[in-house]
Amino acid sequence: MKKYFKNFAIIWAIAVVMFSVFAFVAAMFIPGKKIDATFIICYVAVLAAFLIQLGLGYKCLNEENKEKVFLNLPLLSLGKSCVIVTALVCTALAFIPGVPFFVAILAAVLILGFFAIAVVKADTAATAVTDIGQKVAVNTAFIRQMTTAAEGLIAKAKTDETKAMANKVYEAFRYADKTSTPALDEVEAKIYANFTVLSDAVSRGDDAMTESVGDQLLTLIAERESMAKSAR
Repeated sequence: MKKYFKNFAIIWAIAVVMFSVFAFVAAMFIPGKKIDATFIICYVAVLAAFLIQLGLGYKCLNEENKEKVFLNLPLLSLGKSCVIVTALVCTALAFIPGVPFFVAILAAVLILGFFAIAVVKADTAATAVTDIGQKVAVNTAFIRQMTTAAEGLIAKAKTDETKAMANKVYEAFRYADKTSTPALDEVEAKIYANFTVLSDAVSRGDDAMTESVGDQLLTLIAERESMAKSAR
């Protein structure tokens, strides 16, 4: 994603130069207008908006994780809106004759303050969504890993009996409750230990051991399902 930020930064730099040239050329050639305190305040406010946009662009586009980039896109839109609104308002104030400098300061503070609050809110929302997504990924890791392992176990089966049991175990994991909680730690540890023994039996083609351990494992998975439902 870094290449996108580089392109963004180039466009940003061009926009800053174009705005600066326009502002100072207009101030020199518009009759009765001069580069006064109001003009400088308005110009600095727009530069501040541009810097906010650059910072948000870096945060959004310098990420390697595409999901985070997507969640941060509202920040990029806010940065663009901040520049547009600040530029329009401050340009009008800078070129309207007789506007006191304190009016320009007040307008700049209000606009930039409003967008700063909006950015904080949007960033908080994106962070909350990311945290929830990470928590869900962690809480569902056990069953997802066991399902993948059970699917691989089917391919390792050497007899029809071991393959049939491996398929039963796979289906049990596949349709199991995906969310893990601390209350399930003990039974999940037993499931993992049992699955390790089953995997060894399947690899050796030991039908009797596979049947015995497989039935125990299916019982443990069913026990976990019951505990998961009661914990809701």
